[in-house]
Amino acid sequence: MNAASSTTAEEDLLASLFERLPYVLAINLATAVCSALAFSISAPTSMTLLWSGMMLASLVYRLKVWWDYKNASMLCAGDTRWTRRFTLAAGMNGGAWGLAAVLFYDPNSLVAQTFLPFVLAGMSGGSLVGLSGSKPAFFAFYISIAAPYALRLIWEADQAHILMAVAVLIYMVGMGWLGRSFNGYLQQSVRLAGENECLLAALRQRTVELQDKSSQLEVTFEHVNQGVAVFDQDHRLITCNRRHRDLCDNATDVFLPGMETSGPSELKGDRPRLLDAADEGAATLPNRSRNRRFDWIGTKGRFLQIEDNPMPNGGFVRTSTDVTDRKRHEAHVLHMAQHDSLTGLPNRMLFHDRLDQALRVAERKRGRVAVLLLDLDRFKTINDTLGHDAGDQLLKQTAARLRTCIRGSDTLARLGGDEFVIIQTELGKKEDAEILAERIQDAFKKTFDLGGQNVHVGTSIGIAMAEAGQGAVTSAGELLRHADLALYQAKLNSRGTHCFFEEGMNVRIQRRKVLEHDLRTALVEDQLELHYQPQLDLRTGQMTGVEALLRWRHPERGLIPPADFIPLAEESDLIVGIGEWVLTEACMQAAAWPSLTMAVNLSPIQFMRSNLVKTVEKALAHSHLPAERLELEITESVWLADCDKAMTTLNHLRALGVRVALDDFGTGYASISYLLRFPFDKIKIDRSFIQGLDRMSEANAVVHALIGLGRSIGMRASAEGVETPAQIEHLRREGCEEVQGFYYGGPVLAPRIGAMLTNSPAHFVN
Repeated sequence: MNAASSTTAEEDLLASLFERLPYVLAINLATAVCSALAFSISAPTSMTLLWSGMMLASLVYRLKVWWDYKNASMLCAGDTRWTRRFTLAAGMNGGAWGLAAVLFYDPNSLVAQTFLPFVLAGMSGGSLVGLSGSKPAFFAFYISIAAPYALRLIWEADQAHILMAVAVLIYMVGMGWLGRSFNGYLQQSVRLAGENECLLAALRQRTVELQDKSSQLEVTFEHVNQGVAVFDQDHRLITCNRRHRDLCDNATDVFLPGMETSGPSELKGDRPRLLDAADEGAATLPNRSRNRRFDWIGTKGRFLQIEDNPMPNGGFVRTSTDVTDRKRHEAHVLHMAQHDSLTGLPNRMLFHDRLDQALRVAERKRGRVAVLLLDLDRFKTINDTLGHDAGDQLLKQTAARLRTCIRGSDTLARLGGDEFVIIQTELGKKEDAEILAERIQDAFKKTFDLGGQNVHVGTSIGIAMAEAGQGAVTSAGELLRHADLALYQAKLNSRGTHCFFEEGMNVRIQRRKVLEHDLRTALVEDQLELHYQPQLDLRTGQMTGVEALLRWRHPERGLIPPADFIPLAEESDLIVGIGEWVLTEACMQAAAWPSLTMAVNLSPIQFMRSNLVKTVEKALAHSHLPAERLELEITESVWLADCDKAMTTLNHLRALGVRVALDDFGTGYASISYLLRFPFDKIKIDRSFIQGLDRMSEANAVVHALIGLGRSIGMRASAEGVETPAQIEHLRREGCEEVQGFYYGGPVLAPRIGAMLTNSPAHFVN
């Protein structure tokens, strides 16, 4: 027992003595009165009064000490003042009783021989119980009462009294030992009682705290976002929270305590998809030795992630987490990563994955796979002229049309830009791919409505086939490359067509790419040159103008005709730079021939994509050529992309004074409507009609109608491709005003035209 607890025990015992002191004083007073009456029988009255006064004084002092203790305003821990005062009071009381032994002991008195020892022994024994709570007070009282009595017995000096004194001393030692031991027991009991009280108080406090925490845990348990359920070792439900019941669709028949469950049977839905699927039995019976985690799809479409955690007693705790939003977000992110954001079609990454799968299936089933790669004709023109919004609308409508052409087993994807690709599976024969290509091209015959602007857009398709054991296709990338080569060839053949991949295409296309590279070099190294074909007035036979025709003098391949490289220039956008060079060179040459008009053909791409008006202004200013001597020839295709923009450009050219001719008249979709919208200076009848004169009645009728139409609306008619006298005579009869063709001479270099101008016009008439 440490010093602090010992001091506390003594203070508690002293406090208990002060509490009992009034009752002890009453007993002492009663005993003192009885003793005084007994002693007065044989003792002198004065002696009795003296003793009674001393006894009363001791009682009064003890009463005062009790009163002061009771009314003390503050009792400080470790204060020994009250112990000393209580000990002094006990010693005074014991001394008063010990004085009685000295004053009233008479060997010849029966009272002294019987009553006095009885009272003293009783008081001594009472002190063992009443004062053992304070060891100093006990010994002060006991010694004060017993020592005088022993000394009085020794005073008699006879053997009997000495033996009695010895007995009293032995009694004193024994009572002292008992009092000391009893005091120790009392202190230990008080200390233990105090400690127990502290423990009980701490226990009560801890109980309150646990109750608060239990309430908090209960609230948390009920409101936590995870479903929690506890099961015993026999798989019986012990308890579960509200979230668990909600996630399990509130199936109340499985939420009663004691209800059995075998794994996730309280969840409604199909068999779970296990994430931890070490054994199939884990789907129905929780493994008590380790955690188990699996996914579950509920009847309301919620995606739950469930985990069972074993407990030491053999039961387990099940936590259910609703991960529906996370799964949907992951699915959305995956969809965005694998699909085109504009059309919603699979993108290049998903396409390659699907194609890899299709090739593996075809290899396993000995089947065929076709890849149809397509892009849109003139998409860049539409995108540049009508804007990117119109281009996006065209791509969306294209995707919608293509979806209607394929089967559910096929895959339609967008690779980027205007490139779309189709994976056609389960083909019975090669012709099935061609049927699909024709179905797609038929779907593109209908115009596209792009914000009120109706446009015709075709598509070219390249087709590559893969058949198990019948080809060298080893990967999805290789098959796609074959389809790309076939698409390139389809564009070369004629836009709006389809083409199957064939061995040797790669060589031809590589040659064409080399040609494209050489063409870029030709523009820089001045390999391009202009030839000029005369244009004559049919009535006078005089040369009135020339048409500038582009030629490419390749250093290795010689003179390359425009039909072999102009389409390539248009596809690669080189046509814009080439067109500017042609326009500048032709104007410079025309300035040297004051009597001739210079006709220059404009590519539709050059017309729509370049700043044509500024280019013409610059060429005229550089050459000092009068604007009325420059004649620009356009075809009807310039109207198809953006009619309003084309009309604005033509009006600006007309404002400069430049003449405008409509080339290849009669071969387009709506030539007459264009003639009514814009006053052309000249209409040029296509050579295909001239070649049929006098051989085809239809050609005669068309030429007659076209010349008459031009005359009626005040436009000069010019015939191209004149090669025979019969054709000239027919045109003269119809009233055609201007002709050009090999009958009068093919395209020649500028010096030859200069020589022609020095000769008679009759030189041109055979």
